[in-house]
Amino acid sequence: NKRLGFFRRLLGLDGKSRSRGGEIVDLSEIFNPDGLEFQFRQAAFWGCVNLIANAIGKCEVKEFRNNELKRGPEWYLWNVQTNKNQSAAAFRHKLVSKAFSDGDALIVKEPYGDGLVVADSFEIDDDRPVYVYRDIMIGKRKIERLNESEILYIRPNWKNVEPLIRKMSDSFLRMMASAMNQYLFNNGQHWKVHVDQISEGEDDWRQKFTEILNTQIKPFFDSVCGVLPEMEGYSYTQIGGGSGGTKGDEVRALEKSIWTETGRAFLIPTALTGGDQQDTTVAKKQFLEDVIDPFAGILEQEINRKRFTVREYLRGSYLKVDTSAITHFDIFANAANVEKIIGNLIAEAGWTI
Repeated sequence: NKRLGFFRRLLGLDGKSRSRGGEIVDLSEIFNPDGLEFQFRQAAFWGCVNLIANAIGKCEVKEFRNNELKRGPEWYLWNVQTNKNQSAAAFRHKLVSKAFSDGDALIVKEPYGDGLVVADSFEIDDDRPVYVYRDIMIGKRKIERLNESEILYIRPNWKNVEPLIRKMSDSFLRMMASAMNQYLFNNGQHWKVHVDQISEGEDDWRQKFTEILNTQIKPFFDSVCGVLPEMEGYSYTQIGGGSGGTKGDEVRALEKSIWTETGRAFLIPTALTGGDQQDTTVAKKQFLEDVIDPFAGILEQEINRKRFTVREYLRGSYLKVDTSAITHFDIFANAANVEKIIGNLIAEAGWTI
């Protein structure tokens, strides 16, 4: 690490003898800078995943028996308590998180009970006419093998989106790292230390200068108001700092670009990831149609083809993932439409008011 190069030479840790004159001291390791480029990407990715998970968590899974709406065991399983250790909402959050971070998710029967759990890891044996799932981990418990009919397999995209987002955002992270380094450099403290030949020639010069860095220079830079003692043989001159310019705006723009491009990979409209205060009605509708409805459809079909027989399904027994609860209905914003509907109903009934 180049940042540690001077200190390794200063303290004699590299086993080589070098001239000590004219060294440039990089204090970045001493002052613990925030290397947050990776965190920006993670925040954007999990922000989008949580947006989807929160929306799926609002959906009601409706149970139908003979084409009649019921509230039976299946309704309770998917809407209230999916297993002994998780509510239905917590179960769905884990399901969405695993589906998008790993590219797929596996739902299996709870090891001790009648509920359902999301597997932490698993392997697919797809060389067979009917797939087999092996080495399924649920916490610390391992299930050696399950057949296709014994699991629910959820795969939201044919291609795992997480590696694609990671590669896509690498260029943004490099630009952000450059902008942040420039911003920190321009706003940082840059000092020149003059050491006279007598002090530099002392045998314990390295040790003394290291003590100065830790006990005098670092506290001076960390304090709002501080005094920098000047030892005999050492003189300090500030040569730069405090002229950050607009680099902070560049960093914020790049951060917003990471959120925008990550959202696009999930098909989430920019208005929902950019944080802009504007009317998001159209964006929410697009988000519902392009992201939530497809995921709900995959889950719904997988449930129905595994948890109901062909005869039961054809006779009207099935589950439906209802996404209509995601968009809140504003009765005041839709007052005119409600009035028309009520008026038509009254007219059809032949009533007079």
